[in-house]
Amino acid sequence: MRRYSVILYLVFTMVILALSAANAPLGIADIHIYSGQSIQSAINVAKDGDVIIVHPGTYYESISFSGKAVTLRGTSPADSGTVAATIIDGNQADRVVTFDHGEGPGSVLSGVTLRNGNISSQPGGGGIYCEKSCPSITHCIITGNSADYGYGSGGGGIHCNQSSPEISHCTIANNYAWDGGGIYCTGFSFPVITHCSIYGNLTDYTGGAIFCYKSSPCISNCTVSDNYTEGIGGAIFCTGSSSPYIVNSIFWGNGSEISFEYYCNPRLSYCDIQGGYAGVGNIDAAPRFIDPASGDYRLGSGSPCIDAGHPRMLDDNGSRSDMGAQGGEKGWQANNIIITVATDGTRDYKSIQDAIDYAVPGDKVMVTAGTYTENLVIGGKNLLLVGQGGTGSSIIDGSASGSVILLVNTETGTVLEGLTLRNGLAEHSGGGIGCCRSAPEITNCTITDNLAKYGGGIFFKNSDSAKINNCII
Repeated sequence: MRRYSVILYLVFTMVILALSAANAPLGIADIHIYSGQSIQSAINVAKDGDVIIVHPGTYYESISFSGKAVTLRGTSPADSGTVAATIIDGNQADRVVTFDHGEGPGSVLSGVTLRNGNISSQPGGGGIYCEKSCPSITHCIITGNSADYGYGSGGGGIHCNQSSPEISHCTIANNYAWDGGGIYCTGFSFPVITHCSIYGNLTDYTGGAIFCYKSSPCISNCTVSDNYTEGIGGAIFCTGSSSPYIVNSIFWGNGSEISFEYYCNPRLSYCDIQGGYAGVGNIDAAPRFIDPASGDYRLGSGSPCIDAGHPRMLDDNGSRSDMGAQGGEKGWQANNIIITVATDGTRDYKSIQDAIDYAVPGDKVMVTAGTYTENLVIGGKNLLLVGQGGTGSSIIDGSASGSVILLVNTETGTVLEGLTLRNGLAEHSGGGIGCCRSAPEITNCTITDNLAKYGGGIFFKNSDSAKINNCII
């Protein structure tokens, strides 16, 4: 009897194990790659969820993620020495890394150096090419890459076409292209770029560091220095209704820092910009880098950028954020406050945009009755923007110089309520409201007399969860 009980127990255990295996996630495995082996071969056999760990060495190849949600990382992504010793070298034969099969945030590239990528045909992207994809790129060094086709080739370091990658803690240095030596954004690309050092990049035409066409990246805590262009926009060039939202960053030593054409409204706040730039919290003072000639763009003792970033963003030690790539690691200090705006200066701010720039995710900006002549950009944070005084009382007039409101990379929870938006003029899309990778709720608003090629009233791009309630358009 006891023997049968033991047999039944073993059978029962085997059944449970079999059921567990059947329901376990498939393909979750670590794949180790050593010098002399092929990274692409590992990607080819990997399944979604796998982690490909690349050990230090130089790998002469060009790779594609092929639509797979895998992590490709070095052995120690947070250690700069290990990252510098883990090299994927394009050997001047092709791009180094390609994301062009709809990759999402689950496709991760981390802790490697990408160098010697070269693409001599349109559209560019010597180091990384992203098309219709949104991968995560973190703790990488992207250097010595080029897109040298000539006119029309962009992004020596990274090319984004209809793509919105998350790029963080990267060094993008000494790359070359016709436009956008470091990063090139086109075709409604809305990347999030944080804690990056972008320096020494070169272009023949525009955008030494960053080029934007019909694209509005969100940039936070970046250092953009010593880039160069033969044309305009040594740091950033914007065209085609591009309005990047930038906070806590440094733009220094790039010649012409920020250049843009009509209908573009780049918004910078709490930044250090050589030559000065309008915006709340901005300064114009030498940042005192430790050793920029050697690529050390950390802030030296006595730098005016220390504790000068957004007052509601914190460094790791709990102090007010520094400007630049090493600041703001602890993130927003969110406490859901109400910020008021009035044209006569009797409230917290006279400018709605200044109030937006001071706000952090979860805040409410209350707009009292009056006419505000502004083009607003809300980037990377969910806010409540609410008019007071009844229908037609809180009017935002775009003065025919861009979208009245541009929402980029805002989360669920963003609300536009009780506002009249008029006289917006966008070169391409979204005369009244341009909504890109955002999910606002637009309620009790009047959106009138606005003009654009597409979406004179409202234009949505990658914003399927947006809601419109009780509005006049």
